[in-house]
Amino acid sequence: MRETARRFLWTGLLVACFLALRWRDGSGIWEGLLIRPGAWVSDLLITYWPNMHYIKVWFQETGRLPQWRTLIFSGSPLVGDPRGGLAYPPNLLHLLIPETAAFHILFWGHLTLGATGMSLLAREKGLSPPAQALATLAFALSPRFYGHWGLGHVNLVYAMGYIPWVWLGFRRLSRASSRTWVGLTGLALGWQATLHPQIALYTLLTGLVFLLPGLRARAKGLILRHTGAALVLAFSVGAGVFFPLLHHRSWLWRRGALSAVQMGVFALQPADVLGLALPHYGGYADTLLYLGFPLLLLGLVANLRHPRRLLGFGLLLLYGWMGSTPTGAHILALLPGLNGLRAAGRIWTVGYPLWVLTAAQGLDLWSRCPPDCRTRWRRYGLLLPFTLGMAVLSYRVLYGPPPLPWSAAALLSLAAWWVLGWTLNGRTWRQHLPLLVLLAMDLGVMDASLVEVRPLDDFFRHPALVAFLQEQQARKGPMRVYSPTYSLPRHEAARAGLETADGIDALFSATYDRFMEAATGVRRLQYSVTVPYFHDPGPGPVLQANRYARPQPCLLGLLNVRYVLTPYPLAASAFTWVDVRDGVRIYENPCWLPRAFLVGRVVPQDTPEAALAWIQYRDVTRAAAVENGPPLDSGPVRGRVEGKAETPDLWRLRVTTDRKAFLVLSLSWHPDWQAWVDGHPAPLYRTNGTLTGLYVPAGTHQIELRFHARAYTLGMVVSLLTHVLVGILVCVPGRSHPAG
Repeated sequence: MRETARRFLWTGLLVACFLALRWRDGSGIWEGLLIRPGAWVSDLLITYWPNMHYIKVWFQETGRLPQWRTLIFSGSPLVGDPRGGLAYPPNLLHLLIPETAAFHILFWGHLTLGATGMSLLAREKGLSPPAQALATLAFALSPRFYGHWGLGHVNLVYAMGYIPWVWLGFRRLSRASSRTWVGLTGLALGWQATLHPQIALYTLLTGLVFLLPGLRARAKGLILRHTGAALVLAFSVGAGVFFPLLHHRSWLWRRGALSAVQMGVFALQPADVLGLALPHYGGYADTLLYLGFPLLLLGLVANLRHPRRLLGFGLLLLYGWMGSTPTGAHILALLPGLNGLRAAGRIWTVGYPLWVLTAAQGLDLWSRCPPDCRTRWRRYGLLLPFTLGMAVLSYRVLYGPPPLPWSAAALLSLAAWWVLGWTLNGRTWRQHLPLLVLLAMDLGVMDASLVEVRPLDDFFRHPALVAFLQEQQARKGPMRVYSPTYSLPRHEAARAGLETADGIDALFSATYDRFMEAATGVRRLQYSVTVPYFHDPGPGPVLQANRYARPQPCLLGLLNVRYVLTPYPLAASAFTWVDVRDGVRIYENPCWLPRAFLVGRVVPQDTPEAALAWIQYRDVTRAAAVENGPPLDSGPVRGRVEGKAETPDLWRLRVTTDRKAFLVLSLSWHPDWQAWVDGHPAPLYRTNGTLTGLYVPAGTHQIELRFHARAYTLGMVVSLLTHVLVGILVCVPGRSHPAG
């Protein structure tokens, strides 16, 4: 443990030095944002920052972590959502310091964690100290890390930090199984799966290769038992996400296998494979394969000694590429387990560290080369830079200035040829230092093209629009807004306390998706992370999306939508033009309805689809379509609804009605909402296709609604007990058992 702590400290200082080159002053850590150069939006701004800001605000007000999120989709659960952040313990840091600072510290921590794990894994495989340093440096400068962070893929980046630790755990279990490594492997894989199940699956499948040496030994039964125990621990560690996710699978829209078309999203293209050697500066993270020339050449040195490894890397690239062809996409759509995962190109997230480990082995092989290696390297090693140099010169003569990646590749290959010649038969750090410096320069320039730092406040660019909406909400009560584009960014809405009927998240209700299709006039897709989908974005980033759609004011009114925001004139004449603020057109919805209102007629429906079809041609202010509810026809209701949502998980209302009525709530339906009328439990019904409602007797009544996800509570209890068990396994290690 002392050795691990020492390596973590030194690796952390190394990573901090790299990041300091980006944060040239201390304010960047606390108030800045790492983002893709020139971009004005990222997943961090869309999802992660709003979620953490929302959780922190409500925790400070109530002393409890909210389980329900009111920001988007007319309400949606935070529990069971890996992006929600509730089930990942390190996210508690957001409650203590500013959100941007917490994101940066956790980014540094996971990058350091991964680089330290790669160093220990290289040592476990018996590699020399220079080879361990190479593996550590290469992982710390992984272009994938910085590319995904620039796009705001926060959970994916965190999950990458656990890849070497899962592999290290399998490696240790294959050699000398112990309770300590059963616990550590289960913890690393469980936290990784909590963050990003797709990366966890890829890590698990590739990590099983590290078990193969032990399975050939006599103690394979013990290895399999300990590995099985680690997998059980991993599931239990992530129970806070898995239990509610499994419990609510019938409510979720994203379930089942994806189609062949969806499997092809973010698949690798044939030209992307050239990115293994050509530095694609500023490239897109999901298709970024760049290795750096020192790693490329050293990996080839090791793989040529073991050609089957090249076959393995070829299979990884083949899997990432298959979705780009119709036949390959159909094959992927039939693979059990893998046919629920989009963006197969992310397989290189584990392919890169595997190649790094192979390159570290190649460095040791290269350093132990026989004396005639120097002669052969001088004779043939210049072939690659010579070929690339001639290609660059030819392009220059025929077409003009060559592309930057070609020129960079020619220069880097020449530098790699010289440096690798210097390290032949190297036995000292002095002989390996030029190689490490070249690698740092090569990958460092690539990483610098993938992220830049800008002040967080620069991304809040709609002050007049936000001020107008806040003023209207203060005057007229709770309301939501809807935009067919990105006219009110999520982070601006979250900081201002504004709620939207639309939203962006990987998980949402199937019935809500269908309702929004009818309410917005925007055709939905089987796979999407936006509601509604951004069809036909036009010349700008989603600025012209859905410009031909015809929103339905009365259906949007059921969602408490008072204002519609667009960057273009709204075609539907049913909305009233109000003003233009910060370049955004504001339209008022004449059919706006309050968060809670009474109707005197209920028409039972068998399915949400039938209810949605019924309300499109009815007066929804007087009648409601209720799924499997008793009929009601008591006539026009005279009544009053007072009160408001006191917290995201709690509503308290005072309802007065002159006859039996039905209370319609502009609240996205979810099976974990519970209701009490005057202290007595009352059933809730799915209403108008996707909302919530309940029957109210005549008179004055106190109504309380609470969101209580029992599956989440049970999962967190299981997760907490498992963390205690892992702590015992690690702190009180048992006797080690040799694998053979």
